[in-house]
Amino acid sequence: MKKGIKNIELISTLKSLEIIEKQIETPKNVLKDFKEDIYSYIGQDSETIRKRMDGLKKEDEFLLFSLMLGNILQVTRLEQKRYIENKLIIPDFLFAVKMPEQVDNKKPLMALRFFVEVKKMRKGEDEFIISLKYYEKIKAYAELYSLPLYFAIKMDNEHPAWFLVLSESFEEYGKIQKRKVNGRIDKCFVIKGVELLNYDYSGILLSNYLTLIPAGLKIDMEYDNISKKGYGEVISVKSTYENDFKKVKFNDKNKVLDSIFLKICNYLKACNHIKGGYAEIIDENEKNTKWQNNIDFWILHYHLILSCYLYLRNQCEKDKNPENINNISYYLETFSKFDSTLVLMIRDIINEMEQKNMIKPIKMIPKVIKK
Repeated sequence: MKKGIKNIELISTLKSLEIIEKQIETPKNVLKDFKEDIYSYIGQDSETIRKRMDGLKKEDEFLLFSLMLGNILQVTRLEQKRYIENKLIIPDFLFAVKMPEQVDNKKPLMALRFFVEVKKMRKGEDEFIISLKYYEKIKAYAELYSLPLYFAIKMDNEHPAWFLVLSESFEEYGKIQKRKVNGRIDKCFVIKGVELLNYDYSGILLSNYLTLIPAGLKIDMEYDNISKKGYGEVISVKSTYENDFKKVKFNDKNKVLDSIFLKICNYLKACNHIKGGYAEIIDENEKNTKWQNNIDFWILHYHLILSCYLYLRNQCEKDKNPENINNISYYLETFSKFDSTLVLMIRDIINEMEQKNMIKPIKMIPKVIKK
């Protein structure tokens, strides 16, 4: 293999090969030798390479749900190759989004452009750490183009969440401490994971928001049958905050909207198994299951859309790729008009649930621009 290729380029190639293998039928082991050569050239153990590939897949996850939220006008993935060696760090993406209402109330469509660097908190840790040297190099790159820089940060704990944080937030609210980064002690910005929500711009720039599922919500699902093997087809869904259950209907002959609605309801029920509060099944018989939400709890809007999309998309891919569970990179690269339509339907159902007061949207305004 020709020398001079950077490891990050090769790791990106490995990720692309995984997607290609799922898109086309290739003879067994046809790419095996080539992939082994790449592993050998990189010179790191397979676990380290896999972790670096996972880092690239986090970029795909952030990009996929950002597209689903519907506020992006254009996005460009930036190559990490530099033609002038000035020791600057190139961000992952260049975004262009619709100008937020909080910034511009004029009718003509205007674009707000900014760079995005994707990062992840270490699994199980409650702090985000970034070295000052790294920060200064990537911030200098953004300043060359006079564009703001945001960090898309994933908090990877029991309840994963993404935050879009303006770089200046670290300077204003972060603490400078000496921490171990990449095997050495260095000066770093340190900020608590729970505080990232205060500085999150995903609501303003990407149309993300908090979804409140209020205590007292009751949902009654009627199936054609319920057995030990599981639930049958949904016949009807009713919901209420009081005792008078009202049927939830959608004008949908193919029952696709009903399937989406059912998935969302099941997801809300599953998400609520936290800190002693949970969605309790209050009645169940051979055809009905009725559950009640016992506490107020919140879900990030992007998470609701993404989880529903992945579930439904996996159902479509079962025959083609039965092992392809939550393969976000694959879905991003093969995103088509079908996927766009599916996402629009999911968003329509969520909007209708909001109109029926089953769930309540709550805007997220970052601390740095609160009046």
